[in-house]
Amino acid sequence: MAKLTHGPVTVVFDDALTLSDKAGKLTPEDILRLPKSPAGVGLAAHLTADALTAAGDAFTAPKGVTPKSLLAAASRAEGYDSLIVALDVVRQTIQEENLLADAACWDQLRQINDMLKGQVRHHPELAAMFAPLTAFMAKSAVRGKKAVAPGPGQA
Repeated sequence: MAKLTHGPVTVVFDDALTLSDKAGKLTPEDILRLPKSPAGVGLAAHLTADALTAAGDAFTAPKGVTPKSLLAAASRAEGYDSLIVALDVVRQTIQEENLLADAACWDQLRQINDMLKGQVRHHPELAAMFAPLTAFMAKSAVRGKKAVAPGPGQA
């Protein structure tokens, strides 16, 4: 199985989807220069490979293009499409878990802040100890008034 690692994340995928030396190193200009293929390019390639085979010697294909090479290119394109969909599902799941974890952490901070407000009257020294929390809560209160729950695929 092929692997791609970035930081603590390793993605394992089919060996047929080996990465080229260029992948991950393209500049924005390089990406803009790539021909943009429409959706369905894999299916079109499969059907065209069938047509190439059926045409036989009646059609002269471009040099190096064969039904086999076209099917291999289509398989790679469709394989990466499937991998991207799977990664999107994994990313969305992790993003939702992050929202849950952030909410749980925020809930505890709010509880501590609420308790601090009552206790600091009797123990003024707590104000200095919890100054980072009160500063964070003050800053968050201003931002929090405009907060809107993210929609699907946003965070």
